[in-house]
Amino acid sequence: MKEFAVYKIKFYNLVKIYNMKKFLIIIVIISVSRCLFAQMPVTFGPKIGLNISKLPTQIKNTQNLKATNIYGLNAGLFLRISIKKFYIQPEAYFSMKGGNVSYDTLTWHGTKEIKLNTIDIPLLIGFKAVDAKIFNFRIMAGPVLSIPFSKSVSETFDPLNTINKNDIKNSSWAIQAGLGLDLLMFTFDFRYEWGLTRIYDQGNIGIRNNMFYLSLGWKIL
Repeated sequence: MKEFAVYKIKFYNLVKIYNMKKFLIIIVIISVSRCLFAQMPVTFGPKIGLNISKLPTQIKNTQNLKATNIYGLNAGLFLRISIKKFYIQPEAYFSMKGGNVSYDTLTWHGTKEIKLNTIDIPLLIGFKAVDAKIFNFRIMAGPVLSIPFSKSVSETFDPLNTINKNDIKNSSWAIQAGLGLDLLMFTFDFRYEWGLTRIYDQGNIGIRNNMFYLSLGWKIL
C-alpha cells in the first residue's frame, strides 16, 4: 500500500509538471504571436463585388464556337497580413460565374448557358507599390481553388445533349492577377482570373472558366 501511495504521488507530480509545461508553452506561443502580429499588421473585413465571366470552349474539329459573357455577384471575407511592403491575402467568398456557348456544326447546333455558384478560396501574394498613410496602390497574384455547390445548364436547342451538368467537375484551379487600391477604410480590387484546369472535360469537349473580378471591401480591423 505504501509503494502504491508513493507511485500515486509521483504520478500526480508528473501530471502537474506536464500541465505546467503545457501552460508555459501556450504562454510562449501567445507571446510570440502577439510580437509577430505587432510586426505584421493584420487587416480583416467583408467584401462584395461583380463578376464578368466567360467559358472558353474547345470542341475537336470545330471552329464555329462563340463564347459570351454573363454577369454575377461575389461576396465574402478577406484577411491581409502585411510584411513591410509585401502582404499575404487569403480570402473566401461566394461567387456566381459561368457563360454562354454557341455552336453550329453538322451534328451540333444551339446555345448552352452554364451557371455555377461556387465557393472560391484564393491565396494572393501582393506588393504595395505606393504605401501612404491615407491610401496605397497594390499589385497581386495567386492561385484560386473553386468549389461549385450549385450547377445549372440550360439550352435553346441541342438534340445530342452534349453538355450535362453532372459532368461538371467538383473543383477547379485558376490563377488571379490584378491591381488594388486602398483608400481610408475601403479597399478596391480589380483582377482577371484564368482557368488553369477544365471545369468540363468529356469526350471531345473541354471548357475552362475565365473571369473579370471587381470588388469593394471594408477594413473593419
